[in-house]
Amino acid sequence: MGEAHGSQKFEEVGSDVPTTNLYDTPGPGPDSAAVVEAYSSRPGAPANLDFEGLTSTSQAALTWLRENRILLAAAARGAEPNDPAR
Repeated sequence: MGEAHGSQKFEEVGSDVPTTNLYDTPGPGPDSAAVVEAYSSRPGAPANLDFEGLTSTSQAALTWLRENRILLAAAARGAEPNDPAR
């Protein structure tokens, strides 16, 4: 009888059923020294990048946003961004 794991079901089959394994032997795994090196260069704890505490938006950015915005109502009607009806 098969054993279910999530949405997969594993069933025992006879030795006459061809394997789906594409490899003759297991492939090489990652070099353990490389794994240790990769983890040792990581910080010990997650860092808070403080996206919530960003400084105020510059006046130049606000001006650009005002000049290049597409109103949601116009987008919902399918109007082009430069449509004077918006």
